[in-house]
Amino acid sequence: MMTAFLIVAGVIAFTVLLFGCVLALISLAGGWHRLSQVSPAPEIIAPGAVIYSFQSMRLGFANYNLIVYTKFTDAGIIISTFWPFTFMHRPFIIRY
Repeated sequence: MMTAFLIVAGVIAFTVLLFGCVLALISLAGGWHRLSQVSPAPEIIAPGAVIYSFQSMRLGFANYNLIVYTKFTDAGIIISTFWPFTFMHRPFIIRY
C-alpha cells in the first residue's frame, strides 16, 4: 500500500516539475519573461477596464492558445495568462 502511494506521489511530483520546466522554457524562448521585466503591469487596474478572456496570441516562438487575458485600460493593454500558466508569465503592459 505504501509503495503505491509513493509511486503516485512520485508521478505527481514529476508531472508538476515537468510542467514548470516547459512553462519556463516557453516563457524564455517566446520573450514573455523579458517583456514582463521591461514593462510590468500595474497591480491596481481601473474599474472601467474592458477584459477579453481566453484569447489566443503568438509571441516569438510561443503560441498561447485560449489562455490569455487581454485588458484594455487607460494606461495601455495589459496581457496576462490564465491561472495554471502564470509560472514565469507575469503580466505585462503595452502602453499607448
